[in-house]
This record gives sequence, C-alpha cells and structure tokens, in this order.
Amino acid sequence: MAIIAAILIVALAAVVLVTIKPLDSGYKGEEDIRIKSWAEPSTVKLNDESKIWVNIKNEGSKTYTVHIKLKSPERTLIFTNTTNQTIEQEIKIEPKGERSPEFPIEIDTNLIGRYVVTVTVSYDHSEIEDEVILNVRRG
Repeated sequence: MAIIAAILIVALAAVVLVTIKPLDSGYKGEEDIRIKSWAEPSTVKLNDESKIWVNIKNEGSKTYTVHIKLKSPERTLIFTNTTNQTIEQEIKIEPKGERSPEFPIEIDTNLIGRYVVTVTVSYDHSEIEDEVILNVRRG
C-alpha cells in the first residue's frame, strides 16, 4: 500500500511540474510581450558608468512596435549623451523575435547607496514595468 501511495505522489508531482511554468524566469509580462531588464555592471564605483539592458521577447504571432522608457528619479543618474534622467526609444519586434537595446548611464554622485531606474515598455494599450537597481560603492 505504501508503495502505491509513493508512486501516486511521484506521478502527481511530475504532472504538476510539467503543467506549471517556471516560477521565475526573470521575465515580466503576461501577454505576447515579455521583458527582463538589468544593469551591467550592477555595482559601480562613485562617478562611474553602467549600461541598462532591456531584453524584450515577442512570444506572439504578430509584429509589435514597442515604446521603451527608462527613468530615474535621481538627478545624479544621467543617460549618456543626454542631460536627462529619462530616455525613450521605439523598436519593432517580429513574431517570436527578441531584441536587447542597451542604455548607457552615468552615475555622477559622491554618495554610496542603491539607485533605481524604472523601465516601462508599452505596446498596443498594454504596459509592463520593471525596476533596475544600481549599487554605488566606494572605489
């Protein structure tokens, strides 16, 4: 009897694992467009530079034009080649396609700490939001 119960438990666990998506693939979004964003490097020195990457996947069957907006509330985070704390870009993504635009950013601060950049990707009346954390430390 115990063997049958053990087999049933293993079979049930296998069915659950096959039918459930991975708990955290790192991507956000629930429809055709999914995003994952990160900083590289994510830990920088005072008055250093980094890049914010936004990986966008189109898991649908139609081409989308997506609007990407990155914004920092911190006056000390400035997107390279601008004087702004905000940068925007539009790109097209084909069905089953993937794009990874990068956004260089300058960290112009003398204060160590955690700094946040908000990433918003919008398309067809939908919006996906994510946050990227930059850790600033002394040399």
